Amino acid sequence: MKLSSILPHLIALSVSAVALCDAQDEPNIGTLRDVAVAGRIPDAGSGSGQGDASGVPSMAGDDEFGDQVIIERVSNWYPFSLRTSLTGYRTNNAELAASGGTTDSYMRGLAALNYTPLVKGNLFADLGVSEELYRYKNLSTLDFDYQRAHAGFYYYIPPTDKPASAIFENGFFFANYSFYRVSDNLFGPAVFKNNSVVLGFQKALSVKKGHQIFYGASTDLSFDASSQIFQRNEYRLYGGYSVNWTEDLLSQASYVASWFDYSLGTQNDWNHVAELISTWIAARPMVFGSEGEIYLEASANFTLNDSNVGTQDYEYFTWGGGVGFRTTF
Repeated sequence: MKLSSILPHLIALSVSAVALCDAQDEPNIGTLRDVAVAGRIPDAGSGSGQGDASGVPSMAGDDEFGDQVIIERVSNWYPFSLRTSLTGYRTNNAELAASGGTTDSYMRGLAALNYTPLVKGNLFADLGVSEELYRYKNLSTLDFDYQRAHAGFYYYIPPTDKPASAIFENGFFFANYSFYRVSDNLFGPAVFKNNSVVLGFQKALSVKKGHQIFYGASTDLSFDASSQIFQRNEYRLYGGYSVNWTEDLLSQASYVASWFDYSLGTQNDWNHVAELISTWIAARPMVFGSEGEIYLEASANFTLNDSNVGTQDYEYFTWGGGVGFRTTF
């Protein structure tokens, strides 16, 4: 079976596989989300704007301890984010069949690099590239690679006294150009390519110590694709709850609802993904002068695609786990 003959399944599978990743940290937004929850933005090195000329805010006890002098100003922001992982999964519907799906196992490899420097004030630039590979144990005709690149901006929304502040404060608006391609291997010819504009908003808020709620919305508007048959616009709402049980153990539950509007014909799909993830940090090595994390992860997700084209209805349950590494520098 040729790869091009199963391209609809690959496009759907690639979207399902990366939907939660994109939704939870539209590249590098996970780090930005932590900053927002802490209620601060990175130190641009210009001082606090309050206090004396040294840039140190006035504090009780200054008369007792005397003047404070900054010897060296260190930024709390690392613009580069690197992530790699290797995970194995078991699914009950590998080919995304409308009925009678085949159970199979597959391996997913991921490598992603993001650069998110502070431009000025509350504005961040954002550039990133990623490579994902999928290799099936039995249905090797479903093997594919997924490469993605993006370039754009994030804008942090500081707290204000306006009525909408409770909804948007400490959140991020983002806009970027995105390109992805699906191929039968990393250096093989592309069987599908897509160019789009991604717009969205995401916010996380602290419920209590170690507990966070996050939510957001995004659109992925395709303006140029190698095949109009599979070209589509995507509209997504998502939310979730995460708990840091300890410094090294995190659990997260999330839900993503997406609407896929195909350019040709009348096909429209509602896609639903519910996922549970548990992550345990096994080690924190120093890499590139900053602390990284080697982690073990286990996950399970249920995906339902409800299409107005009956042959494109499918559902599947997937579970698995693996090991990964991530760091900022």
